[in-house]
Amino acid sequence: MSYDSVPQAIEVPLRRPRLPFVDGSRGLASLWIVCQHFLPHSTDGPLVKSLWRSNAAVCYFIVLSGFVTHWAARGTFASSANRLSDAKRWYGRRFGRVLLAVWLAMGVSALLLHAGGHGDLGAAHLARCALLMEPWRAPNRWCPDGQSWTVAALAPSWLAYPLVYDPFLYERSHLIIVALVLAMLPSCVALLFLSGRLDAGASFNHSPHTALYLWPPSQMPDFLLGCVSAELAARSTRTRTAHVADGAVLLIVLTVLLVPNPALDYRAHAEILFDHGLAPLFALFLWAAARDASNGSKAARVFAHATLASLGACSFEVYLFQWPVHTIFVGLGLPTTAAENFVAFALTLYALAALYEHYVERPYVRWLRRRFAAPLRSASQASLAAF
Repeated sequence: MSYDSVPQAIEVPLRRPRLPFVDGSRGLASLWIVCQHFLPHSTDGPLVKSLWRSNAAVCYFIVLSGFVTHWAARGTFASSANRLSDAKRWYGRRFGRVLLAVWLAMGVSALLLHAGGHGDLGAAHLARCALLMEPWRAPNRWCPDGQSWTVAALAPSWLAYPLVYDPFLYERSHLIIVALVLAMLPSCVALLFLSGRLDAGASFNHSPHTALYLWPPSQMPDFLLGCVSAELAARSTRTRTAHVADGAVLLIVLTVLLVPNPALDYRAHAEILFDHGLAPLFALFLWAAARDASNGSKAARVFAHATLASLGACSFEVYLFQWPVHTIFVGLGLPTTAAENFVAFALTLYALAALYEHYVERPYVRWLRRRFAAPLRSASQASLAAF
């Protein structure tokens, strides 16, 4: 997600520096998800099991969205004298940006499904999908572009951020306790499912993964954990944190690669712990990398490399466009189960995503910033308002 903040008419909180490692890490996460969906692979092995755990990459997206949102806009709404008006402008910019890409992906996917003579294309269903409501009502009833569920999962956190999260977090004491609760809560619920003490119920097809992952409210703790991590990073005076950032990344990699999955479960049984279980390590990495004044973190330097950063710049589009592009390839008789077709698919997907990001999204975001900019005040009006 973009670094989005709302300009203030009287006082603008200190702008945080842009974090160069963000785009590259986001680019790797989106590549992980695309490969899990479409990369030809064997039926067993540690790398296959790691691909299947791409729900951890989605978890990183959620935590990262909370982190960069609060890193950019920290204190903007807490210190605002016109919080509701500022929130409306922020909503216009945030939702305006993402909904254009979401609706484009949904529209193309719906046309492809119609052309193929299959798919869930009822008018009421499509309307709820466009309004990001269907995952709340029926998490397993997929919208034309399945990946849009993630935007629906982020929407309640974006709505809550300017009116609840920022005012609550800004300069709040004892936030480490809040961080610990948010870090443990989703995994504790997962353990209750695993122990049999909690049942997902018919509304979630008795699937703990659906309740813990696909249902939008289940993603709110991870977003808020990212916000808390950003707040702690903004306040901290520690600067020698490179070893913490690298240690967190190492633990993440080892966990994904080495934790056994002997029954080859796919997001069932103990594998549901990957829905949220790595969120504390993601938050720790973001905190440490943001505080690393010496740029000594090897992982953060790799993520900041221009090649990965360029992939990350269009990662949101890659995430949304993967299904319609894949459907086109299958319709052309080029299934990605063949390695050469997957390579062509991946190159096409990234090219289209980059073209959209450069020629559509960037001008559109500039327009949104002008359209939803805070009204300017004269010096006398600002002095009077401050008084």
